[in-house]
Amino acid sequence: METKAVQVVGVTDPIAMGNQAMALLGIRADADPRAIADVLSRQEEVIYVVLTAGPYGLFAEVVCASPPDLLDFINDVVRDIDGVIGVDAFPYFGIHTHRFLWGVG
Repeated sequence: METKAVQVVGVTDPIAMGNQAMALLGIRADADPRAIADVLSRQEEVIYVVLTAGPYGLFAEVVCASPPDLLDFINDVVRDIDGVIGVDAFPYFGIHTHRFLWGVG
């Protein structure tokens, strides 16, 4: 703790907040992926964006209220960003999606 190698933070639970659709998006780009990451980072649906080396220029984790909202976000927002040439969605399913219960506290 003193060296800051471990930090304790609070994280909201998207499912408990009423969201029902989560996905990791693999995004292929024909332009600088940093510009795409900047646009994505301003979207409220986006939890995080990471740049990668490989077939995807970046990954983005997104949370939406419903599966149709997720589809709309991918088609109407992500695919319309300049430089995006492809998006592969890896949705998360299950009632305990994205919950890590370690029994702490």
